[in-house]
Amino acid sequence: MAAPVLDFPRPIDVRVVADRRPPAVAWLPAPAPVPQPNQPMLIFDPSLLPLVAEGSATRSPDEETAARLPDARGWAAPLARAMFEALHGRRPIGQLTRWVDEAVLAAIGFHQRSQARARGLEPARPAPAARLHSLRIQRPNPLAAEVCAHLSLGPRSAALAFRLEGRNGRWLCVALEFA
Repeated sequence: MAAPVLDFPRPIDVRVVADRRPPAVAWLPAPAPVPQPNQPMLIFDPSLLPLVAEGSATRSPDEETAARLPDARGWAAPLARAMFEALHGRRPIGQLTRWVDEAVLAAIGFHQRSQARARGLEPARPAPAARLHSLRIQRPNPLAAEVCAHLSLGPRSAALAFRLEGRNGRWLCVALEFA
């Protein structure tokens, strides 16, 4: 019996993408302070420290909430794809209500309606699922993540930038910009 022949519509094209991140900066450790001969030594008084029980660490509410949050990268990648597909009318915006703030949801709905008017209210043509090319995440504080993503949908390519904030043990998108 002959092995089945797989017929692909076109050959797979592999391209090397140049890394466009800025060069890394190597921070040198600060030089050790040199005591001045005329400067007296500071006196350490342990009685001035706040009392903390031995072996127990106090954590702020923000640190406790940040410890319960899931990984930002694992959360941001599917959310970026879903928002991008909703912006282009390939996904209903009702699927985003749990993960997106009301103001962002309204902006996505407005953009979706304007895209439908531009197409003449005809249904969107079938297209492959959105493809995530790159994702960058910055954490300005433990309860926030700023994400930029490069995605494509068929021949269209676009960038999304959004801010996630930790609320109730999960991430919520509170701001969105797209081009």
